Amino acid sequence: MRQHILDYLKMTPERYESMILDTYISWVSVRSFDNKEAQQLLANTQLFNWWYTTFMQLEDDFVTDIEFYKGVININSLRLQYLKYTSKIMKRYSKKLQKQAINLNISSYENN
Repeated sequence: MRQHILDYLKMTPERYESMILDTYISWVSVRSFDNKEAQQLLANTQLFNWWYTTFMQLEDDFVTDIEFYKGVININSLRLQYLKYTSKIMKRYSKKLQKQAINLNISSYENN
């Protein structure tokens, strides 16, 4: 858990995790053409790990830049700045990992 982010944004760990998952699902929905493709992207661990690492880098940029304003800026402004930094994730993707995830077949009970 990224405690410093929780402290800055005054969030519970549960709310933070929910926000991260919501952001990932939104990212996947932008990258997929249909439900099957979305499922393939969501189920791919390598793609999630790449996404999460990239997202954490954006969070680190936020923390570095906002450190100067700690205690001076109000919580709503902090949250808006956090969204400004982390929303950049929507423009980033790994073409290679996305292609690999889509080309993998998700096995189901019907195929067995």
